[in-house]
Amino acid sequence: MSEHASAKSICRTVAVLLAALVTCFALAPSANAQGNCTHYGVAGYAQLFTGYNFDGDCYEVRLNTGSHVIPAYASRKISSLRSWGWYGGERVWLADSYYNGGADFPAGQWVTYLGPMDDKADSVEFR
Repeated sequence: MSEHASAKSICRTVAVLLAALVTCFALAPSANAQGNCTHYGVAGYAQLFTGYNFDGDCYEVRLNTGSHVIPAYASRKISSLRSWGWYGGERVWLADSYYNGGADFPAGQWVTYLGPMDDKADSVEFR
């Protein structure tokens, strides 16, 4: 095999590996820019995102840990949420102290439109 053919073979192999790597990252859950969203798919966790499709900054809460004030980087910017419950009856409650409103969502649902709570939630409880 000539050096030219060997170099072409190596380049082709590298290109295939890079394509596989890019595909892997494209299929992986979105990474959080801020916050602590490291429990993807773990029962008992809810993740709130500033982006409409589980992207942007992320804030994570655990089941039955009480009400949490959403940090400034995500407060009044939450646009999507995903959660994983233990038994199916848990709910993620988003509240808005300014408008005194709120809404709850069943655990296990991935919600990309939060209705009246879209970009208004400043606290969350996973119960």
